[in-house]
Amino acid sequence: MATEVKGWPDWESWRSYSADFIKAKERDWKLYEIKEPNEAIPNFVIGPWQGWQENFERKNVQTFEYLVKNCRAWVEKNGKINKIKNDFPEISEFIGILIKETGEIVLFEGSHRAAAIALAKEMGQPIQFKNNPTIAIAEISRDERDLLEEKLKRGTHEELAQKK
Repeated sequence: MATEVKGWPDWESWRSYSADFIKAKERDWKLYEIKEPNEAIPNFVIGPWQGWQENFERKNVQTFEYLVKNCRAWVEKNGKINKIKNDFPEISEFIGILIKETGEIVLFEGSHRAAAIALAKEMGQPIQFKNNPTIAIAEISRDERDLLEEKLKRGTHEELAQKK
């Protein structure tokens, strides 16, 4: 989608642009196993992506569980979410930002997978994981949370990136 709809030449360019917003190269990243993914992942905060955030009046604060409970029709119409729910990948890694002061994890990579997990749980059919997913996490302070607001305002279309 990033390459077709948003004008990026490849996925790497889109991901690099997104990573630059959170100063990813300057951060200390750690990889964790998610021990109870059906419980933990639905509670991750949805990242600053316009397509996901358009569902909410309050931006950058809603979880995947909230999305499924309050925007169920939108979630169920998304073919990618349903495909993943029905055939979850055996190996899965997420990327998130931990807000130090609040303990919130804001998901930066893996939104469709997280929504699939939240939907399956809400339907009473939690995903049966062959391997627990992992998540790469870097910490930011609450004061840096405005990076998420800036990211959401800027969007992820390639022509907007050229204007920064």
